[in-house]
Amino acid sequence: MSHSTTIEKRFYHDASVNWGRYSREETDGDREYLSGLLDIQRDNRKLISSAGRKIARRAAANLNNEEICAMYAITTSPIDIYGELGRDFSIRDIRGERDRDQLADIIPDTVREQLRGAYDGYRTASKQLGIKAISAADSEASFDIKDVEWKHGGVYNHIVNQFLQDGVLYELLATPNIKATPAEIVDLARKFGKVLGSKLVIDGRDIYRPFDIHEQLWSGYDDRAGDIRWGLIPQSHGRYGYERGLNQWLERMKSKQAELNPRVPSMMDSVVGWYALRAQAEGRTLPSGQIQHFDHGTTSTYTPWNGAKRRNVVPSSGIDTGGRPFLGFVYANQRNHNAKVAIG
Repeated sequence: MSHSTTIEKRFYHDASVNWGRYSREETDGDREYLSGLLDIQRDNRKLISSAGRKIARRAAANLNNEEICAMYAITTSPIDIYGELGRDFSIRDIRGERDRDQLADIIPDTVREQLRGAYDGYRTASKQLGIKAISAADSEASFDIKDVEWKHGGVYNHIVNQFLQDGVLYELLATPNIKATPAEIVDLARKFGKVLGSKLVIDGRDIYRPFDIHEQLWSGYDDRAGDIRWGLIPQSHGRYGYERGLNQWLERMKSKQAELNPRVPSMMDSVVGWYALRAQAEGRTLPSGQIQHFDHGTTSTYTPWNGAKRRNVVPSSGIDTGGRPFLGFVYANQRNHNAKVAIG
């Protein structure tokens, strides 16, 4: 069977699986988007067929940027359903190194194209926090500086490598760089729930008391940054391990790849990210996802409901499968997954 036929069949199998999964959603925005997804599939079928025929004739054939994006399922939105289709295509094994230079041009553009949504999330969160947001023009100027830093500092090269290795793309973070208190951040999370028309779910309330977690771990304040703290976080890939091992891995990364500025996303990063997702959702149900704040684990404890011994926990935050925001936890001495590290 040719590469062309194999790739096309895999794409449409994955598309039908995702259609079945998402067609159960209830919002009008979801239904409109699912209809649009079929249009995306039809539009990309020609590109995929064309690229597949070229590859079948010559594995190292030149592809244009549109064909590259279609073949590798590259998307500019962290909530785009199309971005979940086919990221494990054999195309990365067949042509990954051949297409590296083109991907190095395309993938940074996917970050820049998230700028508007990231800014909208930052602006709305700033309003909820009662602080003045900088203008869209000033935020773009700030990002331009960061963009150059990332290009010359190896950050974009790192995410291209991650994409070729695991099919992972990155979400742009734009967080108000303030010293917010834990109470203020929980209130910001509650307000987000109200905007969605659903109550914030807090599992393990006593670990979210202001004195249980160090304030800087909550806000992620960086005195080297300006009004906006920029960052990049994997959209779908998390490391698997115990809290102690994850912290050791992070320390090694900080030592060997300091130029990436690796760090655990703060609770503020996570909650502001919800606002950015909503800005891009346009009425659709928000995708589920979780961030484990594993650098909090040694300072946070939780008493189980049955009165058992207090245990070290790793606070977590995210959107559950019902599209509701939550603040929760996982036990530090259990092997957990989805431990994401922000860079940039």
